[in-house]
Amino acid sequence: MTQVHRVMSGIKPSGIMHIGGYMGAMKNWLDLQANSEFDCYFSVVDLHAITVPQDPKELNKMILEVAASYLACGIDPAKSVLFQQSQVKEHTELCWLLNCITPTGWLNRMIQFKDLTRELEAIRWQLVYIQNVKSIFVTMIEVQLSYIRYEKSISPKEASHATHKFINAIKLPITDAEAKDALDYFLATSGVNSVSTIPLIQPIIEDFRSKFILAIKEWNEEKMESLLAKYVTDLENLEQSISMMRLSSVGLYDYPVLMAADILICDTDIVPVGEDQTQHVELVRDIARSFNSRYDKEIFKIPKAIIPEFGARIMSLHDGTKKMSKSDAKNSGGCIYLTDSADIIAKNIKKAKTDSFPSIYYDRTVRPEISNLMTLYSVLSGESIELVGDRFKSSNCGTFKSELTDLVIEKIVPIGDRIRELLLDRQYIINVLNDGSSKVRVIADKKVREIKEVMGLTLF
Repeated sequence: MTQVHRVMSGIKPSGIMHIGGYMGAMKNWLDLQANSEFDCYFSVVDLHAITVPQDPKELNKMILEVAASYLACGIDPAKSVLFQQSQVKEHTELCWLLNCITPTGWLNRMIQFKDLTRELEAIRWQLVYIQNVKSIFVTMIEVQLSYIRYEKSISPKEASHATHKFINAIKLPITDAEAKDALDYFLATSGVNSVSTIPLIQPIIEDFRSKFILAIKEWNEEKMESLLAKYVTDLENLEQSISMMRLSSVGLYDYPVLMAADILICDTDIVPVGEDQTQHVELVRDIARSFNSRYDKEIFKIPKAIIPEFGARIMSLHDGTKKMSKSDAKNSGGCIYLTDSADIIAKNIKKAKTDSFPSIYYDRTVRPEISNLMTLYSVLSGESIELVGDRFKSSNCGTFKSELTDLVIEKIVPIGDRIRELLLDRQYIINVLNDGSSKVRVIADKKVREIKEVMGLTLF
């Protein structure tokens, strides 16, 4: 009789899945689901989502969107168990029990913890930059308002001479070209340009730049005042949202232990993960070994991570050296989402960065962008990267992109249509999650009882 191996994996609800998540995780899950040797459990890991501030209504929506994405991609409740993590209270109970045997040093060495430390420092500097930008914007507009009001207060006879003296006094030109030069100088000397590439701040600066120059040209006091109110409000709202990001929680530090509980509670054998999660699975293995050793009993199985041999890491369409991410602003086209229309997919692939080489061939080091697009084609078509290279070796980038576009539309648009269809029937999605969660609770309750007895928490 063939031994059945239990599989456990999950995705954090953070909105509609992009094609990188589909290819890096979902296609691997579908292969495992199709194999009778595997008993698959797939979770919407919503407890991991609340390690950072969430709007409750938005979180509720994202939980359903992720579950709908699972179903639309082909996860079948008749073949796999699909459940909502927070419905199984034993996950958090086991997390506490494991916290009590996990050294803090193990968590401190996590790459994500080190990244978090760097991110918090970057957030601190973003707040400084925003305050600086706001101060510069206010100063520039108030100088212009003072100029307009001064000009209005003098007689027409005096206006020309007085205006000329005023301009010379404040060193602020009013022609389009001079205004742009002056604005660029203010932004550069204030340090604003050093932050202008930050996605959250860049649109505000660019919008201000164009409207400020236009307001100078039209010389309208009401428009200047409206401009001042708008950008002070925009920057204060941005400052507030970024300040919320700075409020890191204990959960953000401790979530690798919750991940260990997620995996160990169901006697998991195999954990399909992306390359960036292998360190976490190693931590899970360390915790399981430590517990078994401390209590001299094989309570936990030692799970094994599996990573797809190819296509586990899909990169941004704008930068072949950076992983595709939802932080790559949606409007920029660096991502392709599962619900994107055919037109948006075509537009984003057309704009995808390539290089000046005349032919198509795979080389992640020399040609990261074209290699990333070839990976997309290979995984979606099922052809090896060598076969893809042979197919397009005599083609130019335009021809290859056109073929890739047709393939992505063929594979992804039906998934998006199915997601939208499923989201019209919320109750069906909820029922699937409830049924799956009930099945997991039976397994989890038994496991936690066994653990508590070994630890001496069960009274006889």
